[in-house]
Amino acid sequence: MKILFYTQYFSPETNAPANRLGDMAKFLSGRHSVSVLTGFPNHPLGKMFLGYKNGFLKKEMIGNISVFRSFMVIPKKLNSKIYRYLNYLSFAFSSFINLFRLEKPDLIIVSSPPISVLVMGFFYAKIRKVPMIIDLRDL
Repeated sequence: MKILFYTQYFSPETNAPANRLGDMAKFLSGRHSVSVLTGFPNHPLGKMFLGYKNGFLKKEMIGNISVFRSFMVIPKKLNSKIYRYLNYLSFAFSSFINLFRLEKPDLIIVSSPPISVLVMGFFYAKIRKVPMIIDLRDL
């Protein structure tokens, strides 16, 4: 089965969503083909991690997991609501376009927050007729 994780946060970021999804993706990759569509690592400092350069879509391998990183505006001020919204919306729109550039999965697992990823994942699942699992991390 081809499984696609769709999340804004993933390894090497060390926040809770990135860690949990990383473990889940690693576990599932032992039996399934696993891909991840995510953003460029910058959380929690709001600075691009060393060795990464922003682009529209870049692929890397983490173990046997294909990780696709999609463009996002990196917040210049961590406490700025405008930059935070730009970060969420820029990732939502670039990743939605990039979803259609990837091989069609048999299942998509969408992790939220932010809610923008959940909305885009929902539309993608409906358009491509792919079952979707929602991984809701924060009410």
